[in-house]
Amino acid sequence: MKRVLIPVDFAFNSYDTIDYIISFFKKEKCDFFLLNTYTYNYNGLNALHILQSDDDWFEKPKRNSEEKLALIVNKYNFNNKNKNHSFHGISSCIKLIEGIKKTIKEKNIDLVVATSKVIDKHSSYSKNIKKIIENIQKCMVMVIPNLIDLNKKPEFILASSFVNKIPYEELKKWSKLVCIANGTVKVTVLSDIESMTFKQIENQNLAIKHLTTFCNVFITIEYIKTTEGLKKLIRYSNDCIVSIMNSKPNIWTRYGISRSKISRYNFSQATPLIVLHS
Repeated sequence: MKRVLIPVDFAFNSYDTIDYIISFFKKEKCDFFLLNTYTYNYNGLNALHILQSDDDWFEKPKRNSEEKLALIVNKYNFNNKNKNHSFHGISSCIKLIEGIKKTIKEKNIDLVVATSKVIDKHSSYSKNIKKIIENIQKCMVMVIPNLIDLNKKPEFILASSFVNKIPYEELKKWSKLVCIANGTVKVTVLSDIESMTFKQIENQNLAIKHLTTFCNVFITIEYIKTTEGLKKLIRYSNDCIVSIMNSKPNIWTRYGISRSKISRYNFSQATPLIVLHS
């Protein structure tokens, strides 16, 4: 059984993500956990004002979250005819990233699916999406653009320089997603083939060996010198899902002083993204 966490903010694009991931896992037994987090706005309030606030001031955000979440959960449990799927709501007074981490641990989540609101093909990810990419390390993250439909046979692009080895377990979990979606696989090496070190070639060959074992599909390999080349490839591939391995955040990334490499890539929001972890 898959256990999928979907943070929701009650915007219409959240429904697009839920519909997409339902279609993605249509043949799988899944528990979908819809998480809404909220906090209180204390700006401009001193301790006395907070103490004097009535119960409704504290209850209103909680009630609003729980009521809207219940409507969504009931809607999908009632309308979705797939007996393998069940939907659960989690409302929590907590910051978004802390809430996601807490739910991953408590519910043993396999995959976090976040919504990217597409403004145009050249706009970058929102602050919340970048925070999720940079801070969620315990399970795979999938970023889904709104207004996108799942293709019948999507191409999964695994992009890496192979300077570091892609962990066996990450490749195994990623390959399961490929099989579930009946997808094809392209390994895109972010390096000129003549410039690759022995270690890079070794890591690449090991990854392809594992993928061949996990996926019963033909694997194509492409070499691209720059990330700009990868962006161009993605921009003109309408049915691809790009997958990148993110490194562990250092102290500067954790405190928001710097950004991870994957955030700096600034890929088009119009393309689904899967984030693997080293």
